[in-house]
Amino acid sequence: MLRTVDEEDIRWLELDSPPDGGGLRREGWRRLAAALREIDNAPPRVAVITGSDGAFCIGADHEQAGREGVAAAHASVKVVADAVVALSRVSKPTIAAVDGEAFDEGMSLALGCDFVVASTRARFASTFVRRGLSDAAGGSWLLPRMVGLQRARELALTGRVVEAAEAVEIGLAIAAVDPAELRPTVRQLANGLGSGPAQAFTKTELARAETLTFEESVALESVNQAILMSAHRPSPGEGGADAGS
Repeated sequence: MLRTVDEEDIRWLELDSPPDGGGLRREGWRRLAAALREIDNAPPRVAVITGSDGAFCIGADHEQAGREGVAAAHASVKVVADAVVALSRVSKPTIAAVDGEAFDEGMSLALGCDFVVASTRARFASTFVRRGLSDAAGGSWLLPRMVGLQRARELALTGRVVEAAEAVEIGLAIAAVDPAELRPTVRQLANGLGSGPAQAFTKTELARAETLTFEESVALESVNQAILMSAHRPSPGEGGADAGS
């Protein structure tokens, strides 16, 4: 259901699609949540979520739980919610490498990452409404922030499938590359990212920007900047602007 592979500075979290081609089962989401909670204490400085064999994630398997009543359905949905919340709390950079379909909870999982890199055969869709369901796994929060409210309404209320080229055009992904170039492109992006507390502080500032006033954002930046500047202050004898004068 989930394979974890460390490759130099990158931790690859590879989702394994069920043999029947359905959504990721609850145990898979539980394992993903646990893996995401471990990221910040692990050596790799970037986490990449991807799929296997030309797939990403077409959602979650709630079919059985849905037959068992509201309590069982909510428990099943919460397992997925726990995973996307765990993703939102990762302080290190996260990348979704999407090859194939990112549907429903799978699309929310991709959009929950800091960057989405797609292959040219990637497809995105929130099809909940077609099945008489509302959005889930953070989709109603993430989608408007990626594409704007009106486009989010269009996608969520029609369940329309977005191909890779359009995904880049409207802001669901930053690039669409040949499937053979997906992993090299993700590696190049990951290698260009910095590391350390500055990443976590910057992620927090950007995430909170829409809920803060301009003055509050400036105040948060000022506190964070002061902390980081103090952390990098040279000790006596290490030199600096006045060294040797």
